[in-house]
Parts: sequence; C-alpha cells; structure tokens
Amino acid sequence: MIKRQTITAVICALLAAVLAIVYFSVIEPMLLPEEEKVTPIEIIDPLEVRTQDQTRVYMFPPVERARIDKIEVHNKNGGYTFYKSKGDNFYIEGMELAPYDLMAFTYLVTTAGSAVANERYLIDDNTDLSVYGLAASDDPSYFIITDDNDVTHKVWVGNKAKTGDGYYCQYDGRKAVYLIRTAGFEVLLADVYELITPTLGLPIQQSAYSEVSLFGIVKNGKPVVEIRTLSPEENGTDKTEKPTYTYEFTPNSLKEFTPNGAARDSSLNLLSGLAGSKVVDYGTPDVLKEKLKTKYGIDVSNPESWYYCVYYHYTDEAYIYLSAPNEEGMCYAYTSVYNTVVTVPLKSMSIFHLNTHDFLEKNVINSHISLVNKIEIKGTIADEQISVDSAYGLKSTAVDGTEQTVQTVWNEKTDKQYTADEVANFKQIYGDLLRLYIEGEVDVRNIADADHIASVTVGYTDGT
Repeated sequence: MIKRQTITAVICALLAAVLAIVYFSVIEPMLLPEEEKVTPIEIIDPLEVRTQDQTRVYMFPPVERARIDKIEVHNKNGGYTFYKSKGDNFYIEGMELAPYDLMAFTYLVTTAGSAVANERYLIDDNTDLSVYGLAASDDPSYFIITDDNDVTHKVWVGNKAKTGDGYYCQYDGRKAVYLIRTAGFEVLLADVYELITPTLGLPIQQSAYSEVSLFGIVKNGKPVVEIRTLSPEENGTDKTEKPTYTYEFTPNSLKEFTPNGAARDSSLNLLSGLAGSKVVDYGTPDVLKEKLKTKYGIDVSNPESWYYCVYYHYTDEAYIYLSAPNEEGMCYAYTSVYNTVVTVPLKSMSIFHLNTHDFLEKNVINSHISLVNKIEIKGTIADEQISVDSAYGLKSTAVDGTEQTVQTVWNEKTDKQYTADEVANFKQIYGDLLRLYIEGEVDVRNIADADHIASVTVGYTDGT
C-alpha cells in the first residue's frame, strides 16, 4: 500500500513539473498583451551577439577590460592608441608619461569593447552611406580594438543621430548600420589632449616629505630659495632617541638664515595636487625643441630666462617651468614629470607667488640665550654693547656682618661677578630681539647702502 502511494506521489510531482514548463513557456506568453511579447532580434552576422533581453545586439562579442590589449582611435582631431603593458596598466602610445583621466578611459573601454546597437539598418551596395556620415568621402572616424588573442574588430563611426543621443556605426565590411547610444563616443571622438589630466606636480605622501632631498625656486632668472634636507646621519641625530631630518639653505641661497620647514612642506603639499586648466602639448624638451621656446615661451636650457621655476628632487628630479603671463593672466607651464605643456591661470596658483621671506623662520633670532655671548646695538637710536660669557649662573653671596645675601651672576671661567641687574638687562634685550619677526623683504643688494636707523649684531659661543 505504501509503495503504491509513493509511486502515485512521484507521478503527480512529475506531472506538475511538466505542466509548469508548458504554462510558463507556451500558455503564459499567449496570455500576455501584444505589446509585452518579445520577438528576438534576428542575427545577421556570426559575430553578432544578442543582449540578455533579446531585443538588441552587440556588433561583436563584448571584450571586457581584462582582455583588451589595445584600442586604436582615428578621428577628426588625429589619432591615439591605448595599449596594455606590464601589470595590466594602459598607456598612451608615444605619451607614456601622460596621466590620463581614468573615468574617460573607462568610457572609452565600455564604448569600444561593448558597443550595443539600439537600432540596426540593413544596407546593400546601392545604399547612400553619406546619409549616415559613413561614406568614404565623409572620411569617418573609426576605432580598432584588439583582444589578448590578437583578434581585432574595426568599427566606423559616422554622424550623430538627429535625436542627439547616439551615433551611426558600421562594423567594417558588414552590410548593416547600427545606431549606438552611449556617452562614451564623446570621449572616443575627442582630442587626445582632452583625455590627459593637466597635472603638474609629482604626488608625494606627507610622510615622505623628508625624502625630498632638494627644493628650490627660481624667479626672473634669479634664485629665490633652495633648501637641502639633512638626514639624521648628516645632522648628528642618528644616535639620539629621536633621529630627525633638518633643513638648511644651500650656499647659493641664504646660508645665514634658518629655513622654515613648515613653509617648505606646505609648498610640497601644493605641488602634490597642482594642476592647470588643460593640456595643449606633449614631448620631451628634445622633441619639442624650438617649439617649447618660440610658441610657449619656455627655454628649459637657460635658467636666466626662467620667468618662474619650481624644482624638487624626490624619487626623480621634477621641474615645473612657467612662461610669462599674457594679458589675460594665462601662462604655459611645462612639467618634466609628465612632459606636458599645460595652460595655467597665474592668479589662482599660490605656489607661483612665493618669495624668499616666505621660507624664512619668522623669528629673526631663535637661538637659546645660553648660546649667546654678545649683543651689540648701533645706530641713531642706540649705541650700546653688552657682553657675557655662556658659563654664567646665579649665585648668592653673603653680606659681611649681616644675615643678608646678594644674588649675583658668577662666571666660573673668569671668576668675574655680574650683578643681577646687568644680567636682567641682558635677558630683557634678548627677549625683545626674540620678538622681532620677518614681515617681508626689500630689494637691497648692499646692506651698507641701505637706509636704516640701527643695526643689531648677536654673537654666539660657537664664534658665529
């Protein structure tokens, strides 16, 4: 009895499954309204592939990014080729250093590799292709995509549709015109320079600023500043608890001043994200040759002609040259980082308005008082000299016949005593000097010829 029930249940289950298949595949489509019924689009070429909804076709089997080896484009603006190199990275052929827009490249990959036709029109030898902008006399644009198996597909691109939301295309040699709607054609038909980002500086992580061995600026052919980085081994802190990097001005800069490390780092931060308006040319100085000098006003081989130049040595040497601005305040900038010529709005670029005083420690004097052994002030408002030795210290001396003591300054080296008032005076003057700040600069080449009312000389225990 149980066996018979089991067989009956199995038969019922199979019958239900068959009925379900018949219903969903035959009966339900018959019950659908006419407008909801789907008629699969006809395949007219072995390379065509229907989309999942069966209503549209790919002109050729989609090629995803991982399988693309090369995309070659020829349009009204010229031509360019993206190719894949080591590490699956893509480069622009002949412009390998150029930093291209990743979003634009994604549009290009999607358009060239997965072109879906919204409409298709069959043609023959008598069809007037000029209607679509695809006649030979129209000199239509085209692209060639090559996959990792060296299979190529060539597609011609004609006019923009009257609706404005697509382009007419033809797979090379096929008797059909496809209307393809995708925003990617705006990228495919663009000038290659529009695909390159106008980046000027080399990106540097803030934690790596100390690895920039040299930073400098030249303005109107003259050095503004040049700062060298001293490693812990060079500055003697390598054997201390806190090895640190320090900075110094190079001999041809401002050796007697102290560099403002924060100002240097701030400039490197600006350079890391520095970008102009648009790229207008590409090439090494040897390739651009006279064009760089005559058209863009930049002579990289002649420092005395530089209107403005920022340079720094990181993993490589980076130089950014700026031409003199035109009447609208626009300049050309050439960067050795990417070998690109970029237009730059001078007014909005703060990095190109820096001067010497921007890189000086704002305190005129910032050494500890224990390192000072002389302060000399001369001029029309003062003529005074106070000298002490660095070995001074406060000492209490008993007054004969009383219980009182007098606090004096005792020099252990010379056995000379200074009164507390003398030392207080010295400290007060030095305290005032510590409050002197640099606010700007004047164009004075010879200090003896300068119009000043006083001079201050501070002597240190190391002889400086």
